[in-house]
Amino acid sequence: MNTIESVPVAPARVFKALSSDDLRRCAPSIFAEHARPGVSSRYTFVSTQQVVALLGAEGWKPVKASEQRVRLEDRIGFQMHEIRFARRVDLEAGAFQVGNTRPEMILQNAHDGSRAYRIDAGLYRLVCRNGLIVADADFVHVSIRHMDLSADAFAKAAQSCTVNTPHMLKAAAAGDCEAQRNAPYAANP
Repeated sequence: MNTIESVPVAPARVFKALSSDDLRRCAPSIFAEHARPGVSSRYTFVSTQQVVALLGAEGWKPVKASEQRVRLEDRIGFQMHEIRFARRVDLEAGAFQVGNTRPEMILQNAHDGSRAYRIDAGLYRLVCRNGLIVADADFVHVSIRHMDLSADAFAKAAQSCTVNTPHMLKAAAAGDCEAQRNAPYAANP
């Protein structure tokens, strides 16, 4: 007799906020306390750890972190690193189902002079149960070179992204794509 067997389906992807220990394990370069020796005297050090704390105070929690592999030993601990952030309210809402969209921020930084401090914010959609996420819309792109700026300029750039998220969500809910593309959510300093 033929029987129909059910196939187990993986549950929805649950994203949890990463702790400081998780971040240190995934990307130790986040916790660098100074720039790599030998960078230009014009280089402005921006502590990624402080930006994570600032974004945390604004309700954004890290959900994924990674860093670049390096071959040169003197770059270890200073290399490019990337952190994805989701809003605390979205994490508390529970599982992120395939097809769901939520706002996220992506922070990239390096302490070896190889890359600008960069924040991208937008709406991201989960397309696969393995965690593949694609951008539905990008709203904020801030890129600042580490040259002759105060650390406050970097903090203000991060805050401008967090402050404008409600406007971004309102425009997306209204389906006003033209307003989303033309809105001055954040300007490059």
